[in-house]
Amino acid sequence: RPENDAFNCCLFRRIPTERLSNMKTTADTTPRFRKLKGQNVKIFWHPCHVCGDVWGGSIGENFDPKNNNLGKWYCGECYKKKKKM
Repeated sequence: RPENDAFNCCLFRRIPTERLSNMKTTADTTPRFRKLKGQNVKIFWHPCHVCGDVWGGSIGENFDPKNNNLGKWYCGECYKKKKKM
């Protein structure tokens, strides 16, 4: 999460997190490696498959990068709902 200092200084290697924290959800929920505009670094983009939460897609299923399967990712709330079904 953007409010976490460890997150700010480590994961994005000096990328201004205020630019990233403006984005909350997305309609494109396909996990992939993507290059950030104006940066020479790629990140693993994995928003929640159900609601599109950009910061919360932290629970992955069927993740197998050796076979080019980047799986499906869920935020905590959507994963709880999925497990109740």
